[in-house]
Amino acid sequence: MSITTPEKRRSFIERNNSPCSRPGCPQARKGTSKWCSKHASAVRRYGHAEGKAITKKDLHSFFEAANDFIDRHASHQGIQQAISFLDQLITSAASDFRAHLPLNRELVRLSEEGLSGREALALVVAVHMFSVHRPRELPTGQGLIYAYANVLLKARPQSVVRSWHEEGVWKRQYRRVGSKVRRNLGRHIMRTLGGLLVNIQEYQKKETDDEIARNMSLRQPFTPNDSK
Repeated sequence: MSITTPEKRRSFIERNNSPCSRPGCPQARKGTSKWCSKHASAVRRYGHAEGKAITKKDLHSFFEAANDFIDRHASHQGIQQAISFLDQLITSAASDFRAHLPLNRELVRLSEEGLSGREALALVVAVHMFSVHRPRELPTGQGLIYAYANVLLKARPQSVVRSWHEEGVWKRQYRRVGSKVRRNLGRHIMRTLGGLLVNIQEYQKKETDDEIARNMSLRQPFTPNDSK
């Protein structure tokens, strides 16, 4: 990095000596970032400093619920259009003249590995359900945008750029997916499918409320007036 003026040099030194901007983190900032190395990595991967990976185990029950919902509403126009959108998003990247660009390159990988629009929709719906039921772990906003992208990017094995044998063990280096790729993909999904995801959320809330009301009616005590 080139620091050309004394003012810029002093500003860089002051920032670099300051603690990380994440409240409670005593670590020094990394370079010109306002975050330390750990939290800068979290921002790059998950969209916010406190972000963390959502594991397959975390998502399993929500993925099953999403699949069940899509199956029960397969004829709904919104579901059909969402699957079509995701199918086109994944498969059209290979024929795009910009296929070499980072985002399209990742979409080509997913297409070649057989990710379908139907499965992609179930994954996106599962992430949205996860956010609704566990908001402290995945708050809405930038974190949710990145989570939509991450769940698709991790749906198939990542590209290996280098492998080597060390001390009797094969090791691999995977292609790094940048923050811009995650952000752009997540925003595109949210802009296109946001309305559908909110509709699904509201429908499920109504189903839950109706079930609670039925259970409450079953608990109502009997009275002499019941025979009239």
